[in-house]
Amino acid sequence: ICATPDGTLFASIMKVYFVPLPDGPTFPGIEDRPMASDVIVSLAPGASQWKIILENVGGANGLALSPDGTELIVCAYYRDSVFAFRRNPEAPDTLLRSPGRTLVETPFHPDNISPAPGGRYLVAGQISASLLALEFILPIPFPTPSKWGSFRFSADSASTLVIGGKVSMRPVSVATELEGRTYLGNIIRKDVLVQPASDTQ
Repeated sequence: ICATPDGTLFASIMKVYFVPLPDGPTFPGIEDRPMASDVIVSLAPGASQWKIILENVGGANGLALSPDGTELIVCAYYRDSVFAFRRNPEAPDTLLRSPGRTLVETPFHPDNISPAPGGRYLVAGQISASLLALEFILPIPFPTPSKWGSFRFSADSASTLVIGGKVSMRPVSVATELEGRTYLGNIIRKDVLVQPASDTQ
């Protein structure tokens, strides 16, 4: 999920069963699907219903805003890419163009994205979706190699991902930097790995 300064909310739904909340906002067009797969939804300030604004991203997952807030950044898990979609200034809860432009390609399935110091973004994800599925199914820990890296946002061209590191035995889902360290969140085993911050400027 991603919140904007103007109060708009964006959320991604990727191949997960949808369970309506008893007193929560509704998702027209989603709750009647047996499985909501690969959509971006938005909720305008003061609205009570989410609406679908983008479909078939290729595994819509982690979200972020561009530094100036004019583009929605989307991790496309199954396309090993991070895309940017321009927001509509006249209707900020919608997008102007589709398909989006490619910000960066990743040598792994990008799970989540987070801003980092110096105008960079950190991206983390798993190398194999099949191994991650086994990690969910098997009652014992299963080695799911992961990677993370960073890139500098560009408003008019693609960027290059600088690999920060690889984790051989953990399904890392998210990376964030704080006070000179990189914190890597584990999607299944509920632990956090701490590494020196990557020197990728």
